[in-house]
Amino acid sequence: MRKSWSKILAGALCFALAACNNDDIATVNDGDVENGVYMRFRLELPQTTRSVTDTEEGKDDYGTSNGGIEIGTDNENKVTKGVLVVLTTPDRKFIASSYISGSDGTEGVDANTYTMGLSETALRGQAGKDVLIYAFCNPTDDLIEKANKFNSGELLTVGNATYKLSNGENMEICTGGRFLMSNAVLLTNTLPESFALYKTKESAYPLGTVKVERAVARFDYKQGPSDSENGDRATATYNVLKNSEGKTMVQVQLTEAALLNMSNEFYYLRRTCKQDGSGNADYTKFDLCGLETTNNYVVDYDFDDKISYTGSEDLTGNFFYNLGKFTDNGWISGQFGNNSEWKWVKLTEITSKVENDGDNWQNAPSDIEKTGYRIWRYVTENTIPSPGRQMSGISTGIVFKGHIIATDDNPDVKAAMAQGEPLYMYHNSLYTRSMFAGLSENTAVKNAYNAVMAAAAGGTPTDKVWTDHGFTIYTLNRANNEYEVLYYYWNRHNNNGMPAEMGIMEFAVVRNNVYKLCVDKISLLGHPTDPGKDPDPVDPGDPDESSDVYFKVSVQVLPWVVRVNNITFD
Repeated sequence: MRKSWSKILAGALCFALAACNNDDIATVNDGDVENGVYMRFRLELPQTTRSVTDTEEGKDDYGTSNGGIEIGTDNENKVTKGVLVVLTTPDRKFIASSYISGSDGTEGVDANTYTMGLSETALRGQAGKDVLIYAFCNPTDDLIEKANKFNSGELLTVGNATYKLSNGENMEICTGGRFLMSNAVLLTNTLPESFALYKTKESAYPLGTVKVERAVARFDYKQGPSDSENGDRATATYNVLKNSEGKTMVQVQLTEAALLNMSNEFYYLRRTCKQDGSGNADYTKFDLCGLETTNNYVVDYDFDDKISYTGSEDLTGNFFYNLGKFTDNGWISGQFGNNSEWKWVKLTEITSKVENDGDNWQNAPSDIEKTGYRIWRYVTENTIPSPGRQMSGISTGIVFKGHIIATDDNPDVKAAMAQGEPLYMYHNSLYTRSMFAGLSENTAVKNAYNAVMAAAAGGTPTDKVWTDHGFTIYTLNRANNEYEVLYYYWNRHNNNGMPAEMGIMEFAVVRNNVYKLCVDKISLLGHPTDPGKDPDPVDPGDPDESSDVYFKVSVQVLPWVVRVNNITFD
């Protein structure tokens, strides 16, 4: 399905561009200039959402998704702080820039129309020549300052400029109706041979239409499970383990979620690149404002760090909410409660928000239930330059927290939990300590248990002895009287449909995409909160996709673009 751009917000933000009367420095101003040349253009604001990118090579449309498109909310589509406009030559040498603060204040057919003046001195050498036009809506103060320092004729350094966030909460680039937006595609136009006819705002020279996109992506959440056979949606309780008769023995109720590995820096302007001969990103040869296709990469600012990542390198400085941290004694998992970076949010806080307007999700697949989604939060772009480098230490993900529930059909486990006894999982079956004695000899679990007791040599087996023999240990959190479990989900951008093989850009977050997440099914108990009780703890070098899957998440990715990710842990 091809993405489209709607005529949202009346279609035309018209601008003229201004510079000072200095031949060397074209300083941003507030729209008026003495003896100026006036120009305007239309700014087409983004509407879109994402699941799989299906843009074909050579197509001119802006991006794609087979999940449909999502029209943004009013706050996501506003220009309130102002607009920074930059003109360059086709080889990106700076000509002039102009900034007009605030909204336009007009109504009716002229809504969102800006007119700004440009110094004729700044334009004189460009008469009759092609120019590139860049627009930055709700620009950061950092970007405005950068534009003020450009020299006429120098290469447009904003093409390489990045912005580093001070924190991951209340980001200035996506709060209060001030979403940072910039070119989705490059706009080229030819300046007139003479500027004599364009000396008034009423006669401003038209430069064309710039399509812009938001600098952030959006995560939406819907409470599951989708099918009543898998549990109770009203309470987010999942039927996890069943006996041979099909009776549910163990359930898990999901209660909280936390974002992992959100990038703290990004390029102001999107860039893309092709694959090299090995299928990795050939990112030194990038296209500024290039289109994402089915077989290219969206380039991130830290590809140099990521291209050789193995999990042992400390890249925690590149992210907020790191999966873990490196210390003098090695890597420490974020599963420990003293990792203050994780920001847990109760799922009820998300589901209590106003439900998204389903009519904003357009061209959705016919088998998709559009209702029930709420906006959780906004996230920054994070892409990885090689399929083989898509790992838990650098991919953006979500950790879900839940707790174990033993049903009435599982009285032994239920009684043990009431007494606060540890539980042991082996090959997807849950046991109490007292249950091992009654197991048949020469079964896999009894042989493993006997090996544990032999290793303990008559003493009490340590956690390491249990985990070395394949047992996962769940213990009571006495602070809340629950047996807690964790489920990790790494955000899927382009699903290649092959569970055991990662494709390019399969796990990523890309700007101006909506990722619609729903945990559909859980068929295995998750990780214990203490990695020392886990035979297979999550490590930074773990691949994002493996045969060990704990749950199923449905993900629809929309080009605000929509992407729907149905999450299944099994």
